[in-house]
Parts: sequence; structure tokens; C-alpha cells
Amino acid sequence: MEKCGLLVCLLGVMLALPALGAGLEAGVAVGDVTPAPDQLSISDRPACEGVHDPLSVRALALRANKVTVVLAAVDVIGMQGHALRELRRQATQPGLPPEHIFLCATHCHSAPDVMGVWNGVPPAYLAGFNRALVATIKQAVANLQPARAAAASFELPPKTVINWRDPGIVDRTGSVLMLKDAQGRAIATLVNFACHAEVMGTHQPMITADFPGYLRASLEQALGGKATFINGALGGMVSPDNVYDGKEVRTWEETERIGKAFAGAALAALRKAEPVSGTLSVKVRPMVLPVDNPAFVELGKKVNRQDMIEQRLQVEIAEVRLGSVQMVTIPGELLPRLGLELRGMMTGKCNFVLGLTNDELGYLIPADDFREGQYEEKWSPGPNATKMLMREYQALLGK
Repeated sequence: MEKCGLLVCLLGVMLALPALGAGLEAGVAVGDVTPAPDQLSISDRPACEGVHDPLSVRALALRANKVTVVLAAVDVIGMQGHALRELRRQATQPGLPPEHIFLCATHCHSAPDVMGVWNGVPPAYLAGFNRALVATIKQAVANLQPARAAAASFELPPKTVINWRDPGIVDRTGSVLMLKDAQGRAIATLVNFACHAEVMGTHQPMITADFPGYLRASLEQALGGKATFINGALGGMVSPDNVYDGKEVRTWEETERIGKAFAGAALAALRKAEPVSGTLSVKVRPMVLPVDNPAFVELGKKVNRQDMIEQRLQVEIAEVRLGSVQMVTIPGELLPRLGLELRGMMTGKCNFVLGLTNDELGYLIPADDFREGQYEEKWSPGPNATKMLMREYQALLGK
């Protein structure tokens, strides 16, 4: 971004922020989850040569009207709900119940496999990973301070996102929330949209946060504070548009281009961001979803997840509201057609669709589009789970 354009953007962001809200507080913390040299592994690849850029967990705490919420995003491909429940219990504290802690995966494909679906991770790495999540959540709450907020929606820039499964069906809406302290200094920026974090693909041998790393760094350089990215309804396969002349270009330069393009769109949106004030609320809806895919049952045995084996998934969805901002969680990779349907149920002025949050149920595919033998279907609990999930969203959101 040119220097003069950056200054104009910063001025616009500062003017958009309201005076301190009625009791709103915000706190942020960042923890390191980069593997040590003797712990290197990448998702579905046994060989790893080193670290290109660090992996992190980023926690944003919000508090208003005696309600506290934490959104923590981690640079991994996904995290299983049965493993996260204990982490939430460890991170809870007075005023912060476990169900108000939301653990989200950026869906980075070039990070260690903490789920155990592919090669797994050494016990020492997993123990340190878990400690980092708990410590970062607690630190974000400890860092709470009076804050003011502004939010905006934006259209994803061209040449950034494609849908390999259903070309043309893409949710091109992104959302951004910015929080500043009493002196006008940035505390945190939260960005949300749908896109697999896999510009570098599944065969390169380096640990990397992929495009979210460049996105966050660009926002922090422009605004200060700490930036967090939470993915959206990225199922089937909403991926980076790094395709030229029919071939995918997997380079660090292309990863940087896409990350910075997303950052530029978010920065431009913040120039017209609307003030956010009002109460903070949380609604959580637990449920049991069926599994009718035998391959998913076998996967449950591999990751030692009893509810998958018993074909009765113990999951939850939630709604978080902060004034005009509405957030809804997804426990996996919802196909974009259904993501757009979910967005249509929402009533906030600025809506965040938080994918891969508190669980990773794989691809959530509508019954009328379940294609036996296709890649996404292999990693899905089955069409009945998705059908029930969408009904539960209607109940959660009063539709």
C-alpha cells in the first residue's frame, strides 16, 4: 500500500471509532505454537524441513454488562471438540464460563496435525500446544481494558477466492471488527471470511501460517495492536485463487499477495466502519448429530473420539452479539451454499460466520448435494447431520 493511501486509511479508521462504549472492555494476547526442530511435522506430510514463519494462538477477550467472551484462533488445520472441552475447563475463570470460550482453527494446512488424523504430533508438542492455548486465553482476560469498537463488512477482492467443487458459489462477504483503547491506540482487529489457508498447498515442506500470517502482519503494521483471523464457511472447496493459465502457483510471493489483498480490503472497509455499542450476549445450543458415513466412524476410532464411534456427535453451536455485531459459530467446514443460507438467517448489521469453532466435523454437505465417492464426502459425518444442523441454526436464531 502506498504511504499516502495508508495515512488516509488510518485517518478514516480513527474517525470511525466512537467514544468509549458503555462499559465495553477488550483484551488481546498472542501465544506461540510453533514446533521445535525435533517436533516438526505438517498435517498430512511426514517430512518437514523447517519453519518459514511462526504459528500462533491469538485470543480476543470482550467484556460488557458483566458478560465475558473469548475468541481464540489457532494456526492449525482443525481441533476436535472432545479434546477442546478439557482445554475450555482449564481456561475458565470467575466470570468466564467454559461455554463462553470459543476455540477456532484458521484451517492452516501447513501446521502440525494436533487432531491425529494424519501423522499426529509428539506428546511434548501437544502438551505445549495445550498450555499455550490456556495461557493465552487467560492473558487476554487479564489484559481487558476500556475500549471502543467499530465494525464493517467488505467484499473480498478479485483474484483471491475460488470454489473448486461448485464454481461460482462463493460467499464474498468479509467482516472486520476493530477495538481501540481510551487513547485511541489499537488493541485488536478481528477479520472473518471464508478461504482455505492453503496457498502453499499440501506438498511443500515448511511450517507456515500461510496467507493468514501475511494478513495479520499487514494489519498490525498499518494499525498497531494485534490482528486475528477466523475462517468462515469454507467447505467444498473454497480455496485461494492462485490459478494462472489453469495451473496453481504455489510460491511465497503468491501467498503474500493474497494475504495482503485481504488486509487491504479490511483496511478500506474500516474507513467507513460504524461504531459498535450495546450489550454483549451469548446463546449456546448443544445438540447430538447423527453419523451415517462409515468412513467417519473409522476416523473416530483413529482419533479416539467416542461420540464419532457411537455415531452420536456431541456438538454445539452458538450466537454471540455485541450491539449491532452478530457472530454465529460452525463446528466444521460448512459448504458455502449453506453458509450463505446461514448468513441470511442473521440479523446483525455486521455479521461474522465463525467456521471450525469448538470442533472439526469435516465437510458439512447438504443432502441434495451429497456425492458418494467424492473427496469431501469421505470427510463428512453424512447428509443427515448437516440437515439437522441447519434446523438447529433456525432454532438458535429464532427462524
